Amino acid sequence: MVLSNTFFLKRNLIMMRILLAEDNPVNQMITRKIVEKLGTKVDVANNGREAVDMVLKESYTLILMDVNMPVMNGADAAAEIRRLGFGMPIVALTADSENMTDELENCGMTDFISKPVNISKIEAIINGCRKPEKTSERRINTDSVEGCISYVFTQLGLERDIVTELLGEFVEDSKIHLEYLHEAVTEKDMPRASSEAHYIKGAARNMGLRNIAAAAEAIEKNARSNAVSDYELLYNDIKEKLTVFAAEFSRLS
Repeated sequence: MVLSNTFFLKRNLIMMRILLAEDNPVNQMITRKIVEKLGTKVDVANNGREAVDMVLKESYTLILMDVNMPVMNGADAAAEIRRLGFGMPIVALTADSENMTDELENCGMTDFISKPVNISKIEAIINGCRKPEKTSERRINTDSVEGCISYVFTQLGLERDIVTELLGEFVEDSKIHLEYLHEAVTEKDMPRASSEAHYIKGAARNMGLRNIAAAAEAIEKNARSNAVSDYELLYNDIKEKLTVFAAEFSRLS
C-alpha cells in the first residue's frame, strides 16, 4: 500500500498547534476543517485582539491570520505579537492581494495565502514548518536582544544597522544612568532616585524592554513613597537585568 504525503504529514506534525484568527464564520469553518483534516490541532480566535491574548496563554507553531478583522486587524495583531517577542511564522490570509505586500511584511507577517484557501495551500504552509522543538515553543524573553530588535523594527520600521546602533546607544546610556541611580540610592536621595528610575523606564519602554522598564518603575514608585528599606533589592534587580542585556548585545554585535 502506498501511503500519501498527508499521512506522513499527520505523523510528523501531529504535535503542532496552530492558531487561526478569522472573523468570518464560513471562512473560519473551512480553514479549521482543512487544518484538522491534515492532522493538526487548531485553536480559533475571532479577531486580532483575541489572537494576541491566546498567544500569551498557549504555545503555537504557526498562526494563520486574516488581515481584515474587527476589534484589531491582522496587521496590528501581528505587530503586537512581534512586539511581545514571539517568533513563530504568521501567515496572512487575504483576498486583496496576489503578492506579499510591504505592509504585511513590515508588520511581522512571514508569508501569505490568497483567498479562497484550499487544502494544497494550507498543506504547503504547514509542511514548511519545522517539527516543534522545546526551544521554538518557549516564549522569547522580551528583554532579549532578539525581542528588542523585533520590537524596534516593527514599531519604527528602522533598518537592522540603525537598530543595532540604537541598541548600542541604549546600553552605554543605561550604564551611565544606572551609576547615577546607584549614587542616589546610596545617598538616600529620593527625588533623584525617582528621576533616574523614570529616565531608565522611559528609555526601556521605547525599546520594548518591558522587564527592565518594570524594574525601573518599581524603584520610581518606591522612591516616591520613601520606602528606603527596599532600595538595595530593587537596585540589584534592575542592575542584573541591564547587565544581562548588555552582555547579550556584546556577544551578538
